[in-house]
Amino acid sequence: MNIPHTQSPPSAPPRASRWSKALLAASFALLGISSAHAAPSTTVVISQVYGGGGNSGATYTHDFIELHNVSNSEVSVANWSVQYASATGTSWQKTDLTGSIPAGGYYLIKQAGGTTGTPLPAASVTGSLSMAGSNGKVVLVSTTAAATGSKPTTNVVDFVGYGSANASEGTGPTPAISAILSASRKDFGSQDTDNNSADFTTATPAPRNSSTTPYIPSNSPSISTTSLASTFSVAANLASSSQSFTVTGANLTEGILVTAPEKFEVSADDVTFSSSFSMSASGGTAYVRMAASAVAGDFSGNVVLSSAGAGSKNVAVSGTVLAAGTPTFELTGTPLFPFSATFGQASSVQSFTMTGTN
Repeated sequence: MNIPHTQSPPSAPPRASRWSKALLAASFALLGISSAHAAPSTTVVISQVYGGGGNSGATYTHDFIELHNVSNSEVSVANWSVQYASATGTSWQKTDLTGSIPAGGYYLIKQAGGTTGTPLPAASVTGSLSMAGSNGKVVLVSTTAAATGSKPTTNVVDFVGYGSANASEGTGPTPAISAILSASRKDFGSQDTDNNSADFTTATPAPRNSSTTPYIPSNSPSISTTSLASTFSVAANLASSSQSFTVTGANLTEGILVTAPEKFEVSADDVTFSSSFSMSASGGTAYVRMAASAVAGDFSGNVVLSSAGAGSKNVAVSGTVLAAGTPTFELTGTPLFPFSATFGQASSVQSFTMTGTN
């Protein structure tokens, strides 16, 4: 059963002076109140928290926790969990998660409740957490092991303290919530500066689920690519000619790792080939070819491009290794353009190279 809440959220206090903020931070440290956290999440954040489900006057019948994938790639949350503790508690209750969240998608987690209010839209997962209606703590972790301490520090993906919680991200928790107010992350659930008091506002609960139109913030890290022009074909024990594709990175904080699938190899300069290489965060040109192989057959896979916060992007590759002794030929050179000539005169010359084996 949820804990009833009848107080209205507090009004915003006057702007504190630099000196008073320093005193407040020092007081937090003496009292063991935690506000430190790792870098902002670039994949999944806790985007909304509601603990007044089923209470007197409640908007919805059940508590809920909403997650949002702010990245450009699908993120698996299998074997992750959301966990709840009271405002000053160190004992955490959890709900294990399953499945994945598409790029920009939302993931609704239904929790305990009552009979007052409107039923929630379809949830991805249903748990039994009975969350306090005004003050508490919620953590998203990449494990199903129970969290420990007033503020967990292991496997933490995101953390939200609300109301009078003794732990939060940044300078303090979100304002108190109620039966008619949720803590809602700004920018459609995407703003994450690692400061709960700045990133969240209280608003009428508006749970979003897997059917909600995805939203990806404009500053989200991303990788985009072109594709390959054709498949590969090469005789056994020989490496094929290479093909290239263009990689573009946006808002990345680290370089891009380019990794070839089995039977293929990649290069940054079309000279030295290997199973992987790294390019700058802005991107560049990548080259790929079939590696020399004594095994004949058809092979395919994906060149995987990855960078922190951007997930991964795939470039499909496929080709055939012909059995030793099989007659082959290969055409190389720039593509031919349509010919044009003046009546009665020969056109200009274009060329290509044909190489044959066996």
